[in-house]
Amino acid sequence: MYSSRIQHSIRFMEEQLHEPLTLEQIAAEAGFSPFHFHRLFRRETGLSIAEYSRSRRLCLASRMLLYSEEPIIGISLQCHFESQEAFTRAFKKMYGMPPGR
Repeated sequence: MYSSRIQHSIRFMEEQLHEPLTLEQIAAEAGFSPFHFHRLFRRETGLSIAEYSRSRRLCLASRMLLYSEEPIIGISLQCHFESQEAFTRAFKKMYGMPPGR
């Protein structure tokens, strides 16, 4: 029962990658309180919602870097990073290289 609701919430997050989502919005979509949803999500995926969201936004950003002419600052803002510096740090941590490469 919980797995299907977690999968539903993941699909919801995937459809909204370009939109800023809160834990409360995602939990409401799944039909849980934020606290309970966060525990279930972590148990099911092994990641916090913030970790999952950040990794998916970085994946989206990497595709945009490869297949668009958008500048890095534009991509970082579209993917809801606070600054290009924050984006660069997160990107380098995940991919082992700066986004400019």
